[in-house]
Amino acid sequence: MIDILILEDTAAERLRYADIIQKRIQVNPSDHPYDMQLALATANPREILNYIQTHAEATILAVLDIHIQNDALSGIDIAETLRHAYPLANIVFITTHDDLLPLTLKRKVAPLDFIYKESGAGEIKTSLRQDVDVVHHWYQQVSNTLKTHFTYEALPGVYRKIDFADIDYFQTQPGYDHQLLLVGKGLHVEFRGELAQLAAKYPKLMRCDRGYLLNPDNMTTFDAKKRLVYFDQAKTVSCKVSTRKINDVLDFFKSH
Repeated sequence: MIDILILEDTAAERLRYADIIQKRIQVNPSDHPYDMQLALATANPREILNYIQTHAEATILAVLDIHIQNDALSGIDIAETLRHAYPLANIVFITTHDDLLPLTLKRKVAPLDFIYKESGAGEIKTSLRQDVDVVHHWYQQVSNTLKTHFTYEALPGVYRKIDFADIDYFQTQPGYDHQLLLVGKGLHVEFRGELAQLAAKYPKLMRCDRGYLLNPDNMTTFDAKKRLVYFDQAKTVSCKVSTRKINDVLDFFKSH
């Protein structure tokens, strides 16, 4: 499910954008409604920030006005926070300030679209409909990829995929906030993220300890006394299992 957020301080325009988007969700080139919902339409940037903070596992399409009357926060500020929290979020700016496009690039928020309000109601409608179509198409592709691949941000704006068959486990990096280590076949990859978000996004992963998520398909041996899972016959690659997770690991071995 894709959650759509709208930030627009003019009530009439906010309602119009919401109407265009909701109708496109229901009536579109496919033979069924898109797996999307209008989660929030507001004039208050802080409501968007609160949504970001309380929906860590969401897939987001944000339609943001850049200049918000009587508020120190701009749509670009919100986009920057959104991009940090959701590296794969889709961001659409809709504004009268066409001179601010270079600033969005400088702030590295990587917008999907930049719509000028002066282009007219018809052009705005067409652009929003196209953006909804593009994001839904992307979501379908990513949903299929999630079944077999893990995607992470290697560099700002640069994303890479790794086959799950090559991944043994993920672990937190002590002393480094939001920093994870991926360990696998010839792999030691550091990237920004949180285990809770990975667990929600990739349900095939198993939580075996507070600081570890493992790929159960790659387990070869489990030593219950040592509380260690091994991922190769030589027992050179392992991760620990907490006492309360021992039964979960044993149950998996017994059922597979």
